[in-house]
Amino acid sequence: MPRIPKKNISGVLSDIKPPAGGRRLPAGRHGISTPPKRTPSPRSAFGRGVRIESAPPPRTRTRFRTGRIALLALLALLLGIGVYGGLLYSEKGGALASMGAAVEAFKDSVRFFTELNPGEAKRSLESADKELKDIRDRGEQYGIWSVAEVGGKIWPTLERFPRAFRLVEALTRSAIEIAGSAEELKANGVAYFTSGEGGKLLGELESVRANAEKIRKLGEELTALSSDLESFVALPIPDNYLEWNTEFLRTEEFMDGVLALLGAPGERHVALFFQNPSEMRPGGGFIGSYADVTVERGAMKGLDVRDIYDPDGQLDEKVIPPKPLQAITTSWGARDANWFFDFPTSAQKVIGFLEASKMYKERGVVFEGAIAVNTDVIESVLELVGPVELPEYKLTLDAGNFLEEVQKEVEAGESKRVGEPKRILRDATPIILDRLGALDDAGKRALALRIAAHLEHGDITFYFRDLSLQNFFLAHGLAGAAADLPQPFFGDYLAVVNGNVAGGKTDIYMRQEVAVRSAIDVQGMVKTDVTVKRTHTGANARYSWYRATNQNYLRLLVAPDVKLVSLTGDTPKTVRAPINYEKNGYRADPDVVRLEANERESGKKAIGAWFTVKAGTTGTLRARYENPVPMPLADGGEFAVILEQQSGVRERIRYELEAPPGYIWREANDTRYVYESEDPPKRVMTTLTLKKI
Repeated sequence: MPRIPKKNISGVLSDIKPPAGGRRLPAGRHGISTPPKRTPSPRSAFGRGVRIESAPPPRTRTRFRTGRIALLALLALLLGIGVYGGLLYSEKGGALASMGAAVEAFKDSVRFFTELNPGEAKRSLESADKELKDIRDRGEQYGIWSVAEVGGKIWPTLERFPRAFRLVEALTRSAIEIAGSAEELKANGVAYFTSGEGGKLLGELESVRANAEKIRKLGEELTALSSDLESFVALPIPDNYLEWNTEFLRTEEFMDGVLALLGAPGERHVALFFQNPSEMRPGGGFIGSYADVTVERGAMKGLDVRDIYDPDGQLDEKVIPPKPLQAITTSWGARDANWFFDFPTSAQKVIGFLEASKMYKERGVVFEGAIAVNTDVIESVLELVGPVELPEYKLTLDAGNFLEEVQKEVEAGESKRVGEPKRILRDATPIILDRLGALDDAGKRALALRIAAHLEHGDITFYFRDLSLQNFFLAHGLAGAAADLPQPFFGDYLAVVNGNVAGGKTDIYMRQEVAVRSAIDVQGMVKTDVTVKRTHTGANARYSWYRATNQNYLRLLVAPDVKLVSLTGDTPKTVRAPINYEKNGYRADPDVVRLEANERESGKKAIGAWFTVKAGTTGTLRARYENPVPMPLADGGEFAVILEQQSGVRERIRYELEAPPGYIWREANDTRYVYESEDPPKRVMTTLTLKKI
């Protein structure tokens, strides 16, 4: 029997055939499929003109091959991801070290900024940035970052870590840009402002603002990402990240305010108060002179130095002065408005009187804010810029003679005889500003450090109506504001506030010592003794205004619930109203009424007394008071101590606090806590904790 060629054999053979014309079983029944359809075909190998149409070829082998290929591809992908994941994991240590270095550099930069040294901050950040770049380059060389992005579709952590790394890189670069702008502002900011190059100043300020926002947003994203990476790695997020984030938000808002002030079209006015600590007033010194600083497009357009009596001479306002001031004046004005320990309150009063004066009212001048500067600051500046020659006055001003020579010119010089007693300040101020702009790098760094010290002691204070500016100054203790006390307040608060009223220029020769001793009894009641000793060392001074009797209206600001037990050593003095204020149409100031009628100032109780000291003598004032609100006595109980110093006053202070029986102060590990300083900062705040023994 001849063989049938294989090419003629159908790919499907069936040994079960349905009977011709017979009944067909339903498809799929008994596991038998529907037979193929018969169609005529002359080419059938079985004859009779019929061929059996084959069923589709089986796909079992094809599907197996396709699945095997997919499986192999998946295994290869996973192997590749595993290999690169391993590389990523091996690089993780180096990346983390570099990210940690960046965070440390960021911390260092904050310290350098605090020290007013942006150059060092920039160098520290650039070093960290180089480490980050080296790690990134290695990752790109091996393709780690690209594979991590692909692998992240399967295992998201692979993609998140490189993203966190890029965030740290971007954050570091933004910090470098801020440091660069700060360095430029430190080097040339004053010159840009005073020489008319306001555009450059605004450009750097805008860069600081934009990068502060970037850092804040990058930090928020990085912090959110760190929680997703906890199972893989712990990112080096600083413990005080939230403080940093808040600070950058404040910086953004502050820069918005600065740019709005400096960059807005049209003229803006800022008052610059020259406070004289030779004649103390509660806000920091008598404002005998001031300057109207006109700003436009980031640059100083004008500097008009004036005697404070100029606007007061054109003031029609009738306001009743504080009672102690009625001994020397009938009406209140800008010259005496620096009467509150809280500088923002005093600044508002002074600005209000300035704007009410015809000098400014008729021109529609509105002051955006005020900056107060004590003469100590000007003396520090003169130490750096050198002597200022004033040929017209046959005088050379320097750090050693500035206050005395200016005072002499104001009190008895040619300028006073021609009716311009503060002209010497008007002539000297532009020269000093020009010298500041010309300082070399070493001089600018020394100036920055001195300014920082003056800020700490409250020798420079700020008030602005724009809350984005004022909130920044308040948050950093630069507003000269009295501390806000929490409610309820368990603790000690004290500020000794002096007000020279017709006491010459004697405060420059006054030496003040303050001693405070508080004790908490077994019921938790706080009893306090305060001693204020003032010595007048001007008996042999050259000029009469220094040898005069120091007539001082002193206020002790204490906790609001305090009850005065006794007051000794004060000077009896009665001040009567010089006129009938009500009959003459004078209005009362609500803050003055609150102070005098309710003995309240800035939320504190005010204990007022005259305290007069003659030249060559020492006076001692003693006050005893107690707080009727008992402190809860328990292990871990907290007691706050807040001591504030008056701007312009240099005093020695000693504070002692005795713990209640059966307790010690955890911070001192003793029953007694002591704070003592020859030159305390503007504000000292301490929280002490009771420990039961």
